[in-house]
Amino acid sequence: MRYFICACILLTFPFVTLNACSSISYSTVNDAKDPRVDHQVAEVAKVIEQFHFVSVGKPGPGNAPDPLKYGLYRGAVPIVGQIGHPAQWTYQLQEKLDKGVKILHDELHIKTILNLETNGRIIETERKAADKNGVTFISMKLPDSIFKPSDERVNQIIAILKDPSYYPLYVHDRDGEDRTGFVIGLYRHLIEGMPGEQAYQEMKQLGFHSIDKTHSQIGLDCYFRSATGMSAPSNCQFVLTSDPYEFVH
Repeated sequence: MRYFICACILLTFPFVTLNACSSISYSTVNDAKDPRVDHQVAEVAKVIEQFHFVSVGKPGPGNAPDPLKYGLYRGAVPIVGQIGHPAQWTYQLQEKLDKGVKILHDELHIKTILNLETNGRIIETERKAADKNGVTFISMKLPDSIFKPSDERVNQIIAILKDPSYYPLYVHDRDGEDRTGFVIGLYRHLIEGMPGEQAYQEMKQLGFHSIDKTHSQIGLDCYFRSATGMSAPSNCQFVLTSDPYEFVH
């Protein structure tokens, strides 16, 4: 039996996975299939069709908002439609984020957005969109670099993710791969009890850029390995441990 970023109610209920191509696969712990899973998948698939997530100012598929559990979703910047060069964001970004956040609110009934971005323009534009649509907005800047995130920041994020008073909650960074994958991987290990290596492989399957492929996310990779008791490569000793940008408003 394989576990993925998925939707679940109890361990005795079926698991369902939406991959980045929006196809659906099931892994079950028994032969029964809860009809609530089908409803959840239909709702998420409907939302996926309306989003063109943004990556460095260019439209791309990103990662679909996979249901991790009922009420907890992951994804990328929720932008509807195409968006041009970052220089055009001044007049494009607000309109397209307004539409994206409205879809999250109206169709997935999202109550809270947890934004891991460090880009100030995205943060403030999305905050305005959330306020306009009656969605609680939380900014938790997370470094995506040679810096390890602080324990304080990681603990703050995990506390939010495991608090059902924020549900339904949508957590994202720019692309929905590295920072989002990192915090969901930690959630899988610390809260759901998934072995660290298994959570790490799941992260990579969903787009996390591991240390063996790039050094740009070395801080996240080394932190995850340390927090889950995995072995770490020697270059983790060179990772910086304090990122002043993490708490800049």
